Order: sequence, then structure tokens, then C-alpha cells
Amino acid sequence: MTSAMPVSYGTGSFVVAGKTYTHQRTAIVAASASPRSPRWSTVMIAGLSAEATRAVCERFAGGDGLGCEVAVFPRGGKVLRLALTLSGAGVATSGNGASGR
Repeated sequence: MTSAMPVSYGTGSFVVAGKTYTHQRTAIVAASASPRSPRWSTVMIAGLSAEATRAVCERFAGGDGLGCEVAVFPRGGKVLRLALTLSGAGVATSGNGASGR
């Protein structure tokens, strides 16, 4: 399923649109079409630590990061909202995303 997401993962990091995030209090919410059926969608909520995952769930439920394909919640920063497309090689590239809040 991770190949369908516009995010790639490493040990203690993730990469979105060519930018690597490594701080343990950083988290991400990403949505994409389900790899099993394009009729359905898949949403992933993940942090680089348990604390980051819990905190992003609270922020996302409160309305932060809505209305975009990928929302990055960097440690101590504003939500970075991105609209991404997959290139022919399956690599996420940034679209007309906007940061905010």
C-alpha cells in the first residue's frame, strides 16, 4: 500500500516532494486512491514517534490539514498542505500546494 502513497519512508524519516523530514515530533497525514480499487481512498496518519502520531490525530480532528492530499505537521511549525502528483516513475512531485494555519 505504501507505493500508492505520495510519501516514502526511511528509518526514522519520511520524504514528501523531495524534502526529507527527520525530527521525531514531525507527522504526516496523506490520502490517495486505494491500490485495490480506485473507487475507494486510503488515508494514512503517521508520526516519527508515538507522541507525534497522537498529536497529529488531535490536530487533524480539530481541522488542521484538511482540504489537501498531503499535510505535513513539522515540529513546532505550521501545517504544510500539498497537492501532489505521481510522476511516471512513481515519485511524488509538488503541485500547487499551500502552507497555512
